[in-house]
Amino acid sequence: MPRDLCPFCPGSGKVPDDYDTFLYPNDFTAFSQNNPPFENNPGLFATTGSRGTCDVVLYHPDHNLLPSAMTAEHWSKVVDTWRGRTEQLFANPDIAYVHIFENAGEAIGVTMPHPHGQIYALPMVPPLVERELESARAPLEVSVLQVVGG
Repeated sequence: MPRDLCPFCPGSGKVPDDYDTFLYPNDFTAFSQNNPPFENNPGLFATTGSRGTCDVVLYHPDHNLLPSAMTAEHWSKVVDTWRGRTEQLFANPDIAYVHIFENAGEAIGVTMPHPHGQIYALPMVPPLVERELESARAPLEVSVLQVVGG
């Protein structure tokens, strides 16, 4: 990509010329609604054809504005974008899990310095998240007396 062109900036032709936040399907998606549905096969593994969605959320039209420098009012717009898209995704019965994350820095392979994040929607809950949810739902097995040594 040319150094002087950012497809996330207004005027690029890729995004609207005027936006506060903007959501669009990732050009290099890891998941697609066109892939086969999730199947619970007997045996050790369940399989899927990478079914789901990948969206890009542009936080702000200013290419050089760090997310940490955005106002609370503008962050409210970003959160509203996350919430609205999450509601849309969970309305699809094929979606079981939505993961929102920020892309920041070269250390994780970000190729775009423009402030943005992504929303991934998956047909299943990842195993680690499922274990955490199960643990949170489990009844508390340690009594208060055991904790304080009584």
